Amino acid sequence: DEWVRSGENGLLVHPESPEEVAAALRRALTDDALVDRAAETNARLTAERLDKSVIGPKAVEMYLKMVAQGRPSKPHGAARARS
Repeated sequence: DEWVRSGENGLLVHPESPEEVAAALRRALTDDALVDRAAETNARLTAERLDKSVIGPKAVEMYLKMVAQGRPSKPHGAARARS
């Protein structure tokens, strides 16, 4: 489930496109209805998705999966310890 839906609760642009970024900024500064709608939607989404009763079980599930899969002997990219 995506957090940001362009035009609904935010504006997605290609970060390497100054024209798109400028257009999105102009829209955010001039479209009060979009900003109000986005604020309401984002407040609701945050309350729903980050509530401890929702995120807590998801975190536990993730940790249980990690434990069930076993831990690698050496984390990817870890440097060797020197004696």
